[in-house]
Amino acid sequence: MVHSYKPVFEVKDENELEEGCSFPGPISIIERENGCVLIAYEHGAEYPETFIKYKVKKNDDRLDINIKAVKGNYYNGEELDSKHSLITPWFHIAAIDGTQNEMLRYYRQFFLKFIAENNESRKPYIFYNTWNAQERGKYYGRIPYLKNITFDHMMNEIEIAHRMGIDVFVIDNGWFDGAGEWLPDTERFPDNMKLLKLKLEEYGMKLGLWLNPVMAVKTSEIFKKHPEYMMKNEKGADWYLGTV
Repeated sequence: MVHSYKPVFEVKDENELEEGCSFPGPISIIERENGCVLIAYEHGAEYPETFIKYKVKKNDDRLDINIKAVKGNYYNGEELDSKHSLITPWFHIAAIDGTQNEMLRYYRQFFLKFIAENNESRKPYIFYNTWNAQERGKYYGRIPYLKNITFDHMMNEIEIAHRMGIDVFVIDNGWFDGAGEWLPDTERFPDNMKLLKLKLEEYGMKLGLWLNPVMAVKTSEIFKKHPEYMMKNEKGADWYLGTV
């Protein structure tokens, strides 16, 4: 079940461990009669595609677990450890005197309550992002990316999102007047999105706004004050501060 909160287990038996095996993570659980150990690494890859993997082999009463690079922004085949690599993933290691199911319950509580000081960022909200429709409209309906980013259309989308049980309604590219300023486009949202925000609050939903902090148009104040921030590609064209 890809893209769900329900874990899918891939069990390795005694013979596989003694022979030696490898598999993608990011979570690996070792369960014995006297307890359970969890090892997890942080990396943004979607199963079964992965950038790094576990390499496991049982030697007598010891289980050797290593992490190895597969592709991407790590060197292919490089052992990932502090002695031989400058690139080491973040690891989570946990142990309990309990079962696998108990471990998973505590691990989820850790993510929701204790992994960050700002717990708001860890709440499993259900998001809707307008880019989903913008992109499909462009490719399948030949609709310009920004055409439907309007007050009327967004209010209608909010009604649908509310019926779907959406928690956070994110408006993507098109809500702002210019990159770098990040102010509402008053032609699309004459009241600076005030009524739209009130409608979301009425439904108990939050407003999300997409932005790219490394982009700015040349007419923006930040570009005028700091033209030295601009980066160029090999051909000399603007790369860092693009036109939106």
